[in-house]
Amino acid sequence: MSKHIAKDQVPSDQAKVTSSELSSPSNVQEGAQVPRQLKPDQINRLWEHGMHEDTVFNDRLNFFLIFESVLLGVVGMLYGKQPPVMKEVLITIVCLGLLITIIWGYIQARQRSTLNRLIERLEEHLPEFRETYEPLDRKKWRRLSGTWLLTYFIPLLVVLIWVALLILILNSDG
Repeated sequence: MSKHIAKDQVPSDQAKVTSSELSSPSNVQEGAQVPRQLKPDQINRLWEHGMHEDTVFNDRLNFFLIFESVLLGVVGMLYGKQPPVMKEVLITIVCLGLLITIIWGYIQARQRSTLNRLIERLEEHLPEFRETYEPLDRKKWRRLSGTWLLTYFIPLLVVLIWVALLILILNSDG
């Protein structure tokens, strides 16, 4: 996940809240929902789900970046080809790239949302996970997460490239 921990570091028998903590009024705020205590096999499944979603997030990111790079290379090759390729072909490919980038951004945003919820649950139920990242989250450089940049900033840059190419092609002679 964006907060990477090796798979073998997962505790098999720990949950966030113990029964003594539940009975202590100082640990439970009024109206606050106390997370239910998970069994060890439930914690392992939660961890595995988090690892799966992190892998899906990164695999999709890699696929789209490679696909977009190849598509940009095709547009560059066709744009510089002699004799020139029909403008309509280039416009079609650029519009396809733009549409794919928008779809990619949407998919990454949904995946990031799922990943963030899983991270919250892992912090609730795995004290080691929470204790590792609580001090880091207060650092200034950690306020802008890597998954946020990969989810929103990178697709935005690619959209800007496609828009610039579309303007270039529409304004070119031919």
